[in-house]
Amino acid sequence: MVQIQNVKKFSILRQAAEGAKRTASTLRESLLAAQQAIAVSTIVRGRLTVSTSGSGQSASYEISAAGKEWTQDNLLGLSEELIWVCDHTIAQGVPDAAVNELIEALFAAMCQNYITGNLPQLAVTEEMGNWASLNYPGQGYGGFAG
Repeated sequence: MVQIQNVKKFSILRQAAEGAKRTASTLRESLLAAQQAIAVSTIVRGRLTVSTSGSGQSASYEISAAGKEWTQDNLLGLSEELIWVCDHTIAQGVPDAAVNELIEALFAAMCQNYITGNLPQLAVTEEMGNWASLNYPGQGYGGFAG
C-alpha cells in the first residue's frame, strides 16, 4: 500500500466521489479517469507540477521531491490502490452506480474498509522463512571435496 495517511487518501477518494456525482458517472469510472490524468502527467510528461499565474506572471513548481509522500510514483500507486479497494468493496456487495446516494454509500464503505483493515488482498497472508543461517555439513565454500 502507498505510504500516505488514510485521511489524505479519503480526501482524494472524496474528490473522486464528488466528481462522479458532477459527471453522472460511477465512482469506479471517476477513479479510472483520475488515474488516467495522473498517468499522463507522470508517464507522458515525466513530471508532476503545480502552477500558478497572475498579473502577467506565472510559476511552476515540481512537487516530486525525494522523501515526500506526494511523489509521482505514490500518486500513481494511490490511484491503483483506490481502484483495487473499490473493486474489493463492490465484490462485498456494495453497488457502484451513477446515483448520488449509492456513490456516497460506496465511498463510506471504502473508507470503512480502510479503517477496519478489511482489505484481504492487500494483507500479508504468509511469512517467508529465513534460511540464511542454515549450515549443511560436508559442503565447503568454493572447491571440490576430494
